[in-house]
Order: sequence, then structure tokens, then C-alpha cells
Amino acid sequence: MIRFKADNDILYLKPNFKIEEGVTMLIGANGTGKTTLLLNIKSYLERNKKCVVYFDMLNDARLSKQWALDSGNIQFLADTCTSSEGEGIVFKLGLIVKQVSTMMSSKKAEEIYLLLDNFDNDLSIDAMQDFKNYFIKNTLDSMKEHNRHFYLIMSVNHYEILEGQRCLDVRNNEFLTFETYDNYREWVLKSRKQKEERLE
Repeated sequence: MIRFKADNDILYLKPNFKIEEGVTMLIGANGTGKTTLLLNIKSYLERNKKCVVYFDMLNDARLSKQWALDSGNIQFLADTCTSSEGEGIVFKLGLIVKQVSTMMSSKKAEEIYLLLDNFDNDLSIDAMQDFKNYFIKNTLDSMKEHNRHFYLIMSVNHYEILEGQRCLDVRNNEFLTFETYDNYREWVLKSRKQKEERLE
């Protein structure tokens, strides 16, 4: 378990957070501090010399394309720009798995932290289900096999990927689980109302 205090007391009603090993999904209406909290976690882990991989699924993928353009790697650029959605997901996850695998090869990496931001941006329902059914399950199984303590912490918005998962309401610092879309929709509208009241 990790314990830390978030830097922004304005965003969070209870800034002292604790997150257990396994999968945690950060939830909240847009603007409630999911990305900010993820960056807080990243900073805390780096200060404490932890093995952490942070990947912004939206911006880091764009930076990879810019790198390919700047370096003249036309084949790489063509592959990333013309791939189907499924191939694009494989490409992004491949970058992540490569970094995580490097950490796993180190005997000192008893704890590994994977932080994903904007993960479900522009993904289809099929793609989100595949991520849950294959990537998450296989990664957790691999970590257990190699005796590693693994934390997957990700900011999400869509019900399809957070259904049945452990979710952290970042605004109120409460753990929730949603089994139906209607329950999640009701919670999102409540979260949005809280944000609007804060901004008034």
C-alpha cells in the first residue's frame, strides 16, 4: 500500500490518499483532478525511488510520432499513422510492456507501478474489453509469477473499462465499484454537479 498527500488541497476534499496493490481506476467528471492526482502519485513514487512507468495514452503516442518525423524514421511513422484501432492499441501497449519488462528484469524492482493517463480516449467498447480481459489479466498473472508487487493506476471515463473494478473517486477520496451503467451515470452527474458548485 502507498500513502501520500496530494499537493492540491483545492481539488480534493480529503488530500491524504492510500492506494492498495492491484488495479485502481481514478474516476471523476472532467476537471476534478484525475490527471493531477496521477502526476502527484508519479512525483511521490519518484521521490521515493520506486520503479514507475508513466504513460499518457494521448500525448505520449503523439510524441512518438513526432520523434519518428524528426528522426526520419518513415516506416515507424507510417505504421503508427495508418494502423487500425486494434493495431494502434497494440503499438501503444507495446511501448508500455517494453518499459515494464525492463523493470522486471531488475532484481531490485520488487514493486512496479504502471500509471496510465487518458487510457480510454477514443477507444471502442471492443478495445476496452480486450484491454481488461487480456492486458490486465496477463500482466497481473505475470507479476505474480515473478513475485513482483504490481500497481496499475489509471484515469478513466468510460463505464466499459471500469465496470466491476476498484474505482477511486478523486474528489471525495472514496473507493467505489459500479455494477450497472445507470449507477455510474448517476454518480457522474453528481460528480459534475459538485465540480460546478466548486467553481461558483
